[in-house]
Amino acid sequence: MSSDARNPKWEDIERAMAACLELPEEQRSAYLAQQSASVRGEVESLLAAYGRSGGFLGGETGKPVAIAELLGK
Repeated sequence: MSSDARNPKWEDIERAMAACLELPEEQRSAYLAQQSASVRGEVESLLAAYGRSGGFLGGETGKPVAIAELLGK
C-alpha cells in the first residue's frame, strides 16, 4: 500500500470500498483483513453507513453502487 498506515489515501479507500461492494457480505471481512488498519476502519465505517442508508444513496441495501456515488464525486 502506498499510503501512510495512519493516513490512507482516498484512492486506497475507494478501491477497497468498491471491492467490498462487489463481494458477498460474508467475504468482506476476509478481504478487509488484508488491508491496513486505517483503510479497513474507513471502509468499515462507509459500509456501516451504506447499510443504514437503505435507499438513501440511490440503491437498495446490499446492491452495489458506484463508489463515486457514495463519495459524492
